[in-house]
Amino acid sequence: MSGTAKVKPPKDDAEWARNTQRRIEQIEHPSSTRIGPWVLSTSQESGALTASHVNGGAVVLANEPEGEGDADAVSSGWSHIKVSRQTVQTLPRGGHSAIEWDTLESQTDDWSFSPGSTSFVIPQSGVWIVNYQVYFRAVADTLAEALVVIDGSMRIADRDLNASVEPKLKCFETFNLNEGTELFTTAARAGSGTFTIGPYNATASAAATSLSLTRLPIG
Repeated sequence: MSGTAKVKPPKDDAEWARNTQRRIEQIEHPSSTRIGPWVLSTSQESGALTASHVNGGAVVLANEPEGEGDADAVSSGWSHIKVSRQTVQTLPRGGHSAIEWDTLESQTDDWSFSPGSTSFVIPQSGVWIVNYQVYFRAVADTLAEALVVIDGSMRIADRDLNASVEPKLKCFETFNLNEGTELFTTAARAGSGTFTIGPYNATASAAATSLSLTRLPIG
């Protein structure tokens, strides 16, 4: 036994042509292909590209793009916005107040920033990096705090009490956020009266209170 499968010869030229065309289409447009111990395949139901391992387990590499777009356009799944507070903002002491962002540093097409905004709505579900830093423009004579609030709940916090320096508080974390999730940031000082946040000083606007939201191109 040679182990070679027996192939029934075509009855006529027309059947031979059909068989040949079918084989060519399978080569040019395969539904799956093997690369080492991995098999890449597409789902007929969802259109997702999946990698399956021969020892078990699978991972979805990409979902089918939504809508009708340019066939040559590449959708990376990456999304990003960075805003800053380049001018001084005066806030009341004794409680938390939302930061009003006055400057857009950068954004991808799925964001639409308006100066003066305090909150942001996540445009795509996925894994997001939240990076918020706030410069207080006076020494920390009383407790200083910074918060990141997501859908009404405090999710990241930082605080400082150092009477010798102007505090810079930083909130950094990774979250799995759904499309439509709302996020805003706050700053607070204990006591009465007002306090200010914004740029580090009047001559160093590059070092300013800022917020960046970045979606990782996975999932």
